[in-house]
Amino acid sequence: MVVAVGPGVVDVSIEHPKECSECGACTQDASGQRVAQGVSDPLGARLGDVVEIETSAAVRRSAQVRVFVVPVLSLFLGYLAGYLLGSVFGIAPDATGAITGLVASAVAVYTLRSHGHGPRAEQAYPVQVRAIIAAAKCRADEHGA
Repeated sequence: MVVAVGPGVVDVSIEHPKECSECGACTQDASGQRVAQGVSDPLGARLGDVVEIETSAAVRRSAQVRVFVVPVLSLFLGYLAGYLLGSVFGIAPDATGAITGLVASAVAVYTLRSHGHGPRAEQAYPVQVRAIIAAAKCRADEHGA
């Protein structure tokens, strides 16, 4: 639901599921409600409208690559580096590779999670109003409904 309106942007309260990982795309206000601030509004939503919001396909693809490809790639590269180092220094290459692979993957996941929160995340994941699902009651009254 739209909770604030500005020129070309709206603030939208969001239902917050238990599985929410708090990616930083929304903030929590004083009452505990999750709010997406500065949502681009090309449709002209008004205060109280129920809207559907979305991120662009390019942003979703970029997030998918970061979430799935980067940790797996880090695992393989870390294993390769550890295997080569183990071979050079005469330490069990497989064990060294496994340990460095897991460490590299953990560092990648930690880095992705830490950079996915806060104000920079809001700018990285631009959101816009996709549809006005239900107009506010006062808006329907204006049209004689």
